[in-house]
Amino acid sequence: MTGGSSGIGLAFARQLAARGYALVLVARGKERLNAVAEQFRAGGVECETMCCDLGVGNDVARLCSYLDGHAVDVVVNNAGAGLYESLVDGDMDRIEAAAALMAGAPVRIGAAATAAMAARGKGTLINIASVQSFVPMGAYAALKSFVRVWSESLAVELHGSGVTVTAVLPGWVRSDFHRNSGGKRSGVPDALWLEPDTVARAALAAAARGKVRCTPTVRYKIIGFLAEKGPRCAVNWVARKINGSGRKADRG
Repeated sequence: MTGGSSGIGLAFARQLAARGYALVLVARGKERLNAVAEQFRAGGVECETMCCDLGVGNDVARLCSYLDGHAVDVVVNNAGAGLYESLVDGDMDRIEAAAALMAGAPVRIGAAATAAMAARGKGTLINIASVQSFVPMGAYAALKSFVRVWSESLAVELHGSGVTVTAVLPGWVRSDFHRNSGGKRSGVPDALWLEPDTVARAALAAAARGKVRCTPTVRYKIIGFLAEKGPRCAVNWVARKINGSGRKADRG
């Protein structure tokens, strides 16, 4: 699990541990990563750690090398960062760094993982995208749209290999992700927040069925359907309204 020490990644780790899997947790913060790993080990779970900043090429290469040399059955590409930057006048360095973390790293990790899995004739790759990938709402949505389409393309390439690829499209998830992202999204209704365990449980169930897409909960399935299939003029209008209110909030 990348991003395995908190939020959705930690929820995946707990559920996979409960199913008898040994864990390899990957995260940037060493202290928290080690603390989480010790909790698993205290419960009798075999748990390795890799302290990696997946926005850095050398760290991504180190993780890919591990995947080349070890039989990993399930890989969860979950590392990410909130990104509330304007595509016109936002911080381009932040956008490029987010692209490396949320697009470049998953592609390299996914290639290394699925090549090794295909050679063994089995394996599961789960990529965390977002229901926001259907709505033109800035750099974050664009990057998550890439993750979704890349996952679907990878699934087509791997058809018949015994390797499944599932793109997970959650909405708002209660985690440190939003608290650490710098975005002010306190106006999100309670009904739209998901628990990390809900997302992980739905994703693992979908992956077990070989589903290429997983949108957790009925309400987000409806939102995703409307965003993907609805009239683009209406979807774009909603995106403009949300972007407008978000930028006003972010600018204080």
